[in-house]
Amino acid sequence: MSRWLHRCRLPALVVVLVMWAAITPARAGEPDRDAFRQEEEAPPGLAGAAEGGEPGQDATRQEDVTAGEPLPSRIEERVTVEAEGVADIAAFATVVDTEEIASRGEDLAAVLRRVPGARVRQYGGFGQYATLSLRSSTAEQVTIQVDGIPQNRALGGAVDLSFLPATQLQSLTVYRGFAPAASGSAGLGGLVDIRTRVPGETPEGDLRLLGGELDSRRAAGALSFRTGGRWRHGVSGEWLQSEGDFLYLDTRETPFNPDDDVTRTRDNNNVEHTYALWQSIRETESGELALRARVQARQRGLAGVSSRPATQARLDEDLADLSLAWTRRRHGVLQSVSVLADGFRQEIRFQDPEGELGARKDQTTTLTGGGLATTLRWWKAPHRVLARLELRHEEADVHDSALAVPDRGGARRDQATLSLEDVMPLGRWTLAPSLRAQWRRDRPEAAGDGTLPGSGDEIRDARASARLGVAFALNDTCALRGSAGNFFRNPNLVELFGDRGFVAGNPSLRPERGESVELGAACARNERWSLEAVGFARRVRDLIQFLPVSLGVAKAVNLAAAEITGVELSAGWTLPAGFRLEASGTLQDARDDSGGPADGEPLVFQPRELGWFSASWRGGRFGTRWDVTYVGENSTDRLDTEALRLPTRIIHDLLLSHVGRRGLRLSLDVRNIFDRRTLDVQRYPLPGRTVFAGMGWRWGGEST
Repeated sequence: MSRWLHRCRLPALVVVLVMWAAITPARAGEPDRDAFRQEEEAPPGLAGAAEGGEPGQDATRQEDVTAGEPLPSRIEERVTVEAEGVADIAAFATVVDTEEIASRGEDLAAVLRRVPGARVRQYGGFGQYATLSLRSSTAEQVTIQVDGIPQNRALGGAVDLSFLPATQLQSLTVYRGFAPAASGSAGLGGLVDIRTRVPGETPEGDLRLLGGELDSRRAAGALSFRTGGRWRHGVSGEWLQSEGDFLYLDTRETPFNPDDDVTRTRDNNNVEHTYALWQSIRETESGELALRARVQARQRGLAGVSSRPATQARLDEDLADLSLAWTRRRHGVLQSVSVLADGFRQEIRFQDPEGELGARKDQTTTLTGGGLATTLRWWKAPHRVLARLELRHEEADVHDSALAVPDRGGARRDQATLSLEDVMPLGRWTLAPSLRAQWRRDRPEAAGDGTLPGSGDEIRDARASARLGVAFALNDTCALRGSAGNFFRNPNLVELFGDRGFVAGNPSLRPERGESVELGAACARNERWSLEAVGFARRVRDLIQFLPVSLGVAKAVNLAAAEITGVELSAGWTLPAGFRLEASGTLQDARDDSGGPADGEPLVFQPRELGWFSASWRGGRFGTRWDVTYVGENSTDRLDTEALRLPTRIIHDLLLSHVGRRGLRLSLDVRNIFDRRTLDVQRYPLPGRTVFAGMGWRWGGEST
């Protein structure tokens, strides 16, 4: 504990200095304390946050509620949200400009690099597999939701960012610390809340085309219309293809001997992705009903690491899901009632006929499941109470045609999660205690058509976590926010029961658990400038890691512990003549605290420094933007061998754009403009300079 407190000194010092600087202007013009007292209306700065932004509520209504009012809890960029939000009065969140995303050659992985504390790990080029970690978490600890539905599967594994089309986003909010209670998420490693584009109020459409190097092409479009007066319908989709055949440096597994290095072409790195979404939304005076159906298909090659390329391995994925959301506002004594039901079926086929990535495999994993979530909001001054109950069921079945016994069994998980929160505005203070309780039942399924027993017994477990969020309004531009609490992450089904191949099950695994605290200050003045500083600290115990137990077989065990402290800074400044500057940076110290040989060493693949800078200009119909991404040096082994570290990398990107008449848009996007040859996690090579040209056309709606 003493060592952990010692490491918290720097984050605490930075936050205290920012607090002192923020308090100073407040003395010159102290705001009226009574202005923060609201009886039957939402407290200032909480409109849309405590309520969460009900379906059907447009951006104009959200802007008007808070226009001209002090912001005691949440100062960040406004976004248009036409779906039930999960805002949090004490959270530190980053809102990304999704309109700009769709106009340039970016996927979600490239977009998230600008978020403070975000570490994006990439395994290839445009459209290829990528994951996200926040504040030195593991990628699996980060929860990703699309329209309120979790994308993290009970089977395990991180969410692949490339499977989420960036052109179809309505809003993107990253909660870097605790997840909001309205999400129902454990929030061990933060939350990414994604909202897809919804049909407009009037008929409209758009078409976006992109082409560039590495034989890359992308076409995306959307069309919306109305029927019967109350119904809005929308259909949208995206098709993406890239060969990914960039040049890279192959060290031939001798990183200390540059004499045998050779430049190669990245083979078997192609990807093709198809996405389609249908939406029907019915509006009433008191609520909204929304139906969404989504289908996706992707085929891609698995190229392997730089020095051991794979030419035959492939991964194909198909996903179909259906969701129904219903919301009723002002229902009796309740502020709102929301119900969200979803179901999905996903099929993943991994083929490695030559055993280039391990043993020979022709494995098909079928995932099915769904959930039902009910959220109640009750307002009675000074309380804003939220209660959310979510029931989920998921199951996985595995079949491997390359084995003598193809049926490899499966596993099931039933889970119930109850989240409670009470937001209490008390003058300039706002308190938000919350509680989350979860019950789960896991059970393995027999394999070999019943001839092989399940790998373990049924597991039942119940856990709870709590959190206290606090916000304090300094003046009409600055606020302090902080949270403290504990968290946990349940083992996934592969960690518990194995895969009857190269992973042995361990039903005795304990959930990962720990404590976290964050404290910071945020200031903003309209669209002119913004400043935020956050200090955070986290202790994690019972981290789950895989250890070899025999030749070619690994087993998950509760082995590691970690201590993480850090500081995040972000700022934005709008200058005259159309110029704007933005920057974010993270300084963090993530250390192994397991007590073994690696005790005190940096966590693997967690850089100490992260940074992002952007300078943009808009003049009339023309615009340009220069982005710089910085990723500090990071270790690749638990003992932090200096010669094996991944070096610091600095990547520059340039965007040129033109907005024409009648909704026509043109863009030229140059990524990695200085052609830096770099490696990412597990020494996967990344592309050098790539150029994309884009064209978009929008008609109807606001563009008419």
